[in-house]
Amino acid sequence: MNRSESFSSFLFLTGFMGVGKTYYGHKVGERLQIPSLDLDREIERYENSSVADIFDKKGEAYFRKLETDLLSSILYNYTPPVVVSLGGGTLMNNALIPLVKNHGLLVYLQQNSFLTSQSTFENRPLLGSKNVRILFQERMSGYSAAHACIRVDMLTQKELVLRLINHWKLHEKAG
Repeated sequence: MNRSESFSSFLFLTGFMGVGKTYYGHKVGERLQIPSLDLDREIERYENSSVADIFDKKGEAYFRKLETDLLSSILYNYTPPVVVSLGGGTLMNNALIPLVKNHGLLVYLQQNSFLTSQSTFENRPLLGSKNVRILFQERMSGYSAAHACIRVDMLTQKELVLRLINHWKLHEKAG
């Protein structure tokens, strides 16, 4: 598969922290030879600071505003096809849900066993003050708005990448 199999929209990946949004976004981009972006990495590059430092020094409200602005910039400045890995909390801003869905396929990467590995949550800015389960529940309404849900713990990595590509193809055919 390559870029000649042209997609005309974005592929957005959402899901809880540590589920593999960045990894799978990169793998899909690599397989299709198209750009893949990670919204959190774009924010870090823009601010020249880590997400954790931005939260600590400027607060969550500042971070969420920057997240919205940079996502809008990506949609304006990049020509599809592009894979965009959203931050785990991006869709807590309900206004972003229709924006994302109108520009492409939104896939929720779900992992039911995410609470078993505490190392997954090291250096995550919001966890200093919140229980992981509560934070997950707060984000669930955004995740449930996705066009599709794929269980990452039920597939091999290769199968998951192919499933993402196939969902994207079907979404484009459905128009």
